[in-house]
Amino acid sequence: MRYVTCVLILLFAFSGVSCDTNRTITISISESHPWERASGRVFWYTFVYPEGDELMKINLPIGVREITINRPKLHSFVCAAYPLGEGIPFGGAYVLPQQKSVELHLQEGPLVEALLHTSKKWSRVVSQVNYNQLKELVKNVDHTMIALQWNALVKDIVDGKLKESSVKAGNRNKVVIEELPPGKWVSETDAVPSFTAFMDHEVTMENLPSGMIRFLHVEQNMELRIIVPEESNEEVFWHITTVDPLLLLSDSLYYELLYGRK
Repeated sequence: MRYVTCVLILLFAFSGVSCDTNRTITISISESHPWERASGRVFWYTFVYPEGDELMKINLPIGVREITINRPKLHSFVCAAYPLGEGIPFGGAYVLPQQKSVELHLQEGPLVEALLHTSKKWSRVVSQVNYNQLKELVKNVDHTMIALQWNALVKDIVDGKLKESSVKAGNRNKVVIEELPPGKWVSETDAVPSFTAFMDHEVTMENLPSGMIRFLHVEQNMELRIIVPEESNEEVFWHITTVDPLLLLSDSLYYELLYGRK
């Protein structure tokens, strides 16, 4: 039955381009971000979706959790919403001609981001991928959908060789950091655990996926960025930076921003 899976993945999402008509689609962020829960503040988001070989970007003000766009109803597409404009996005896809809405989930963000980056050069190829089938294959390999060999997967998509074996688990790495400011560091994704640092103690994190993972220290207004290379023999890089200005606002200014625009 393996060949059946291969065929399903490579099927056009829709056919009959000549009879396309536009459909109004509502796209919404289905859940709160871990940093929103930790800080008690709702974020602004950058919504991203493909238009031909370009990525369209729309900034959603704080408190806005959905957007409505018009798209050809026979054209599938992936889309994402980046919290505070960067990091791991919420992701999802429009895949059915009768579909009127799309919910974006943080778990699907890494897969959608890989497809969005690919669509900048190979938009037609990406639009032909059966997203739901691919999503299930990714979940079967890694239920968190974050630790995959993305470059190998994208190469098979572009080469027209996408099959079940194209989806491979990525390396996970142990990272040790010394002398972090003490306190709670909140992960930007539920797929990577948060941790608490203690004075004069090193922090050990197991099984970090490749790529950049960020952690927020709410009390100290700090953001920790850990960049894990794909190759396990390469050195891990990390640094601490200032948080987004939204998190530095006083409560009065924040609520004015949140409610004053209404």
